[in-house]
Amino acid sequence: MNQEDFPAEPSEHRKIWSFTTVHMSRRRSGYFRHGIEREVPKVHELVLLDDGDALAMWLDRHPEDIENRFRLKTPLLVAIKHNAYQCFQVLLQRDANIEEYNPQNETALLIAVRLNRMRMADDLIARDASILPEDRMARTVTEILISRDDVETLKLLHIQRGNLLDHDLHNEEFPLTLAISHQARKCIDYILSLKPKAQSFLIRRKYNCPISAAIRRNDVRTMEQLVTLEEFP
Repeated sequence: MNQEDFPAEPSEHRKIWSFTTVHMSRRRSGYFRHGIEREVPKVHELVLLDDGDALAMWLDRHPEDIENRFRLKTPLLVAIKHNAYQCFQVLLQRDANIEEYNPQNETALLIAVRLNRMRMADDLIARDASILPEDRMARTVTEILISRDDVETLKLLHIQRGNLLDHDLHNEEFPLTLAISHQARKCIDYILSLKPKAQSFLIRRKYNCPISAAIRRNDVRTMEQLVTLEEFP
Protein backbone atom coordinates (compact mmCIF):
# COMPACT_ATOMS: atom_id res chain seq x y z
CA MET A 1 0.00 0.00 0.00
CA ASN A 2 1.40 3.38 -1.01
CA GLN A 3 1.80 6.35 1.30
CA GLU A 4 -0.40 8.51 -0.92
CA ASP A 5 -3.34 6.27 -0.01
CA PHE A 6 -3.36 7.97 3.42
CA PRO A 7 -4.48 11.62 3.57
CA ALA A 8 -1.86 13.98 4.93
CA GLU A 9 -4.49 16.20 6.59
CA PRO A 10 -7.18 15.11 9.07
CA SER A 11 -10.56 14.45 7.55
CA GLU A 12 -13.23 17.14 7.57
CA HIS A 13 -15.15 15.10 10.13
CA ARG A 14 -12.09 14.98 12.40
CA LYS A 15 -11.58 18.73 12.01
CA ILE A 16 -15.18 19.45 13.02
CA TRP A 17 -14.89 17.10 15.99
CA SER A 18 -11.69 18.76 17.14
CA PHE A 19 -13.21 22.24 16.88
CA THR A 20 -16.29 21.18 18.80
CA THR A 21 -14.49 19.47 21.64
CA VAL A 22 -11.62 21.90 22.03
CA HIS A 23 -13.26 25.25 21.40
CA MET A 24 -16.97 24.92 22.10
CA SER A 25 -16.49 23.15 25.42
CA ARG A 26 -14.59 26.09 26.86
CA ARG A 27 -16.56 28.41 29.13
CA ARG A 28 -15.71 31.86 30.30
CA SER A 29 -14.20 32.05 33.75
CA GLY A 30 -16.75 32.74 36.44
CA TYR A 31 -19.49 30.73 34.76
CA PHE A 32 -21.99 29.27 37.24
CA ARG A 33 -21.43 25.67 36.15
CA HIS A 34 -19.19 24.57 39.03
CA GLY A 35 -20.54 26.75 41.82
CA ILE A 36 -19.97 30.38 42.68
CA GLU A 37 -16.76 31.93 41.38
CA ARG A 38 -14.77 34.59 43.19
CA GLU A 39 -15.65 37.47 40.86
CA VAL A 40 -19.42 37.09 41.38
CA PRO A 41 -20.69 40.20 43.25
CA LYS A 42 -21.76 39.54 46.82
CA VAL A 43 -25.39 40.44 46.16
CA HIS A 44 -25.61 37.91 43.32
CA GLU A 45 -23.85 35.29 45.44
CA LEU A 46 -26.47 35.64 48.18
CA VAL A 47 -29.25 35.32 45.59
CA LEU A 48 -27.69 32.13 44.19
CA LEU A 49 -27.64 30.73 47.73
CA ASP A 50 -31.25 31.92 48.24
CA ASP A 51 -30.27 33.36 51.61
CA GLY A 52 -33.04 35.91 52.12
CA ASP A 53 -31.96 37.07 55.58
CA ALA A 54 -28.36 37.65 54.53
CA LEU A 55 -29.52 39.44 51.39
CA ALA A 56 -31.75 41.77 53.42
CA MET A 57 -28.85 42.60 55.74
CA TRP A 58 -26.53 43.20 52.79
CA LEU A 59 -29.00 45.54 51.09
CA ASP A 60 -29.43 47.46 54.35
CA ARG A 61 -25.73 48.30 54.12
CA HIS A 62 -25.48 48.49 50.32
CA PRO A 63 -28.88 49.60 48.94
CA GLU A 64 -27.30 50.59 45.62
CA ASP A 65 -26.54 46.91 44.89
CA ILE A 66 -30.21 46.12 44.27
CA GLU A 67 -29.81 47.12 40.60
CA ASN A 68 -26.21 45.92 40.24
CA ARG A 69 -25.72 43.96 37.01
CA PHE A 70 -23.50 40.90 36.60
CA ARG A 71 -23.38 39.46 33.10
CA LEU A 72 -26.20 41.87 32.25
CA LYS A 73 -28.51 40.44 34.92
CA THR A 74 -29.81 42.21 38.01
CA PRO A 75 -30.25 40.28 41.29
CA LEU A 76 -34.00 40.03 40.59
CA LEU A 77 -33.44 38.35 37.21
CA VAL A 78 -30.93 35.95 38.78
CA ALA A 79 -33.43 35.10 41.53
CA ILE A 80 -36.08 34.22 38.95
CA LYS A 81 -33.71 32.16 36.81
CA HIS A 82 -32.45 30.12 39.78
CA ASN A 83 -35.87 29.92 41.50
CA ALA A 84 -34.58 31.70 44.62
CA TYR A 85 -37.99 32.65 45.98
CA GLN A 86 -36.88 33.98 49.38
CA CYS A 87 -34.49 36.42 47.75
CA PHE A 88 -37.09 37.23 45.11
CA GLN A 89 -39.48 38.35 47.86
CA VAL A 90 -36.78 40.42 49.57
CA LEU A 91 -35.98 42.19 46.30
CA LEU A 92 -39.65 42.93 45.57
CA GLN A 93 -40.18 44.30 49.07
CA ARG A 94 -37.30 46.69 48.43
CA ASP A 95 -38.80 47.86 45.12
CA ALA A 96 -36.36 46.22 42.72
CA ASN A 97 -37.06 47.32 39.14
CA ILE A 98 -39.43 44.69 37.72
CA GLU A 99 -39.07 46.01 34.18
CA GLU A 100 -35.34 45.27 33.91
CA TYR A 101 -34.47 42.84 31.13
CA ASN A 102 -31.88 40.18 30.33
CA PRO A 103 -29.61 40.08 27.21
CA GLN A 104 -32.54 38.63 25.20
CA ASN A 105 -34.71 41.65 26.17
CA GLU A 106 -36.93 39.47 28.34
CA THR A 107 -38.42 41.18 31.39
CA ALA A 108 -38.79 39.63 34.83
CA LEU A 109 -42.40 38.58 34.19
CA LEU A 110 -41.57 36.99 30.85
CA ILE A 111 -38.71 34.99 32.36
CA ALA A 112 -40.90 33.85 35.27
CA VAL A 113 -43.66 32.66 32.93
CA ARG A 114 -41.27 31.04 30.44
CA LEU A 115 -39.49 29.12 33.24
CA ASN A 116 -42.82 28.22 34.86
CA ARG A 117 -42.06 30.12 38.08
CA MET A 118 -45.75 30.76 38.61
CA ARG A 119 -45.61 32.04 42.22
CA MET A 120 -43.14 34.65 41.04
CA ALA A 121 -45.29 35.41 38.00
CA ASP A 122 -48.35 35.93 40.21
CA ASP A 123 -46.41 38.34 42.43
CA LEU A 124 -45.15 40.30 39.42
CA ILE A 125 -48.62 40.50 37.87
CA ALA A 126 -49.97 41.81 41.19
CA ARG A 127 -47.28 44.52 41.05
CA ASP A 128 -48.48 45.61 37.61
CA ALA A 129 -45.54 44.27 35.59
CA SER A 130 -45.93 44.95 31.87
CA ILE A 131 -47.43 42.14 29.79
CA LEU A 132 -46.46 43.64 26.42
CA PRO A 133 -42.77 42.63 26.01
CA GLU A 134 -42.00 39.51 23.96
CA ASP A 135 -39.70 36.60 24.72
CA ARG A 136 -36.99 35.26 22.40
CA MET A 137 -39.71 33.50 20.35
CA ALA A 138 -41.73 36.73 19.97
CA ARG A 139 -44.46 35.57 22.38
CA THR A 140 -46.15 37.80 24.94
CA VAL A 141 -47.04 36.65 28.45
CA THR A 142 -50.67 36.18 27.39
CA GLU A 143 -49.71 33.93 24.47
CA ILE A 144 -47.37 31.79 26.58
CA LEU A 145 -50.09 31.24 29.19
CA ILE A 146 -52.68 30.39 26.55
CA SER A 147 -50.31 28.03 24.71
CA ARG A 148 -49.93 26.08 28.00
CA ASP A 149 -53.66 26.28 28.74
CA ASP A 150 -52.72 27.83 32.11
CA VAL A 151 -56.17 29.14 32.89
CA GLU A 152 -55.51 29.93 36.57
CA THR A 153 -52.73 32.44 35.86
CA LEU A 154 -54.74 33.76 32.91
CA LYS A 155 -57.66 34.43 35.27
CA LEU A 156 -55.39 36.39 37.60
CA LEU A 157 -54.05 38.35 34.65
CA HIS A 158 -57.56 39.25 33.50
CA ILE A 159 -58.65 40.24 37.02
CA GLN A 160 -55.67 42.59 37.22
CA ARG A 161 -55.69 43.90 33.64
CA GLY A 162 -59.02 43.04 32.01
CA ASN A 163 -57.16 42.18 28.82
CA LEU A 164 -58.96 39.13 27.47
CA LEU A 165 -62.03 40.64 25.80
CA ASP A 166 -60.41 43.33 23.68
CA HIS A 167 -58.30 42.79 20.60
CA ASP A 168 -54.55 42.75 21.21
CA LEU A 169 -52.98 45.64 19.30
CA HIS A 170 -49.55 44.14 19.94
CA ASN A 171 -50.24 40.71 18.42
CA GLU A 172 -53.09 41.93 16.20
CA GLU A 173 -55.16 39.02 17.48
CA PHE A 174 -57.91 38.46 20.00
CA PRO A 175 -56.84 36.34 22.99
CA LEU A 176 -59.75 34.05 22.12
CA THR A 177 -58.25 33.55 18.65
CA LEU A 178 -54.95 32.53 20.22
CA ALA A 179 -56.75 30.08 22.51
CA ILE A 180 -58.61 28.51 19.58
CA SER A 181 -55.42 28.31 17.50
CA HIS A 182 -53.66 26.49 20.36
CA GLN A 183 -56.81 24.47 21.17
CA ALA A 184 -56.38 25.53 24.80
CA ARG A 185 -59.74 24.22 25.96
CA LYS A 186 -59.72 25.61 29.50
CA CYS A 187 -58.74 29.06 28.27
CA ILE A 188 -61.37 28.97 25.52
CA ASP A 189 -64.11 28.10 28.00
CA TYR A 190 -62.96 30.78 30.45
CA ILE A 191 -62.80 33.56 27.86
CA LEU A 192 -66.22 32.61 26.50
CA SER A 193 -67.60 32.61 30.07
CA LEU A 194 -66.72 36.33 30.16
CA LYS A 195 -69.41 36.85 27.48
CA PRO A 196 -67.46 38.68 24.77
CA LYS A 197 -69.58 40.43 22.14
CA ALA A 198 -69.46 38.69 18.79
CA GLN A 199 -69.98 41.97 16.95
CA SER A 200 -66.56 43.19 18.11
CA PHE A 201 -64.98 40.21 16.34
CA LEU A 202 -66.67 41.13 13.07
CA ILE A 203 -65.90 44.86 13.28
CA ARG A 204 -62.19 44.15 13.70
CA ARG A 205 -61.76 41.35 11.19
CA LYS A 206 -58.14 42.30 10.50
CA TYR A 207 -57.30 41.14 14.04
CA ASN A 208 -57.79 37.47 13.11
CA CYS A 209 -61.40 36.81 14.06
CA PRO A 210 -62.04 33.92 16.52
CA ILE A 211 -64.94 32.76 14.35
CA SER A 212 -62.60 32.27 11.40
CA ALA A 213 -60.06 30.52 13.64
CA ALA A 214 -62.71 28.07 14.88
CA ILE A 215 -63.72 27.30 11.29
CA ARG A 216 -60.08 26.73 10.25
CA ARG A 217 -59.51 24.39 13.21
CA ASN A 218 -62.81 22.59 12.60
CA ASP A 219 -63.61 23.33 16.24
CA VAL A 220 -67.30 22.48 16.33
CA ARG A 221 -67.61 22.81 20.10
CA THR A 222 -66.30 26.37 20.09
CA MET A 223 -68.48 27.31 17.10
CA GLU A 224 -71.53 26.10 19.02
CA GLN A 225 -70.51 28.32 21.93
CA LEU A 226 -69.80 31.31 19.68
CA VAL A 227 -73.26 31.31 18.07
CA THR A 228 -74.84 31.77 21.51
CA LEU A 229 -72.93 35.01 22.14
CA GLU A 230 -74.69 38.35 22.26
CA GLU A 231 -74.94 40.15 18.90
CA PHE A 232 -73.95 37.07 16.88
CA PRO A 233 -75.18 37.73 13.32
